Amino acid sequence: MTSTTESQSDGCAELLSGPVEPTTVTITKSADDSYAIELEGLPGACHGDLIAGCKLQTKCDLQLKSPLDPTRRTGTLQISWAFNSSGFTGSTSASYPPISQAPKGCDATTADTGKRR
Repeated sequence: MTSTTESQSDGCAELLSGPVEPTTVTITKSADDSYAIELEGLPGACHGDLIAGCKLQTKCDLQLKSPLDPTRRTGTLQISWAFNSSGFTGSTSASYPPISQAPKGCDATTADTGKRR
């Protein structure tokens, strides 16, 4: 998956600085017809639901750690991707709590594109 930052609030520049590197996304269908979305670099998986046959939506909590503050802090990640035969397009919105990289916390939205392997 590749992502391009579309918008960000004050304080996100430090957190999202530099080029966005391609990320591996693994989507697994469960026996109950739900989906698990795993993003490279993030622990665990987000539960996703298929809507209208080709659109996947999920909202999950992110457990973020800061070297300056070892307590766990929760952020939120919302994903909306539409799939076709070659991959997917869509967006991801993230809300980060105050952490060392973003002392005021911040919100950001990215445009995402993924190619099927």
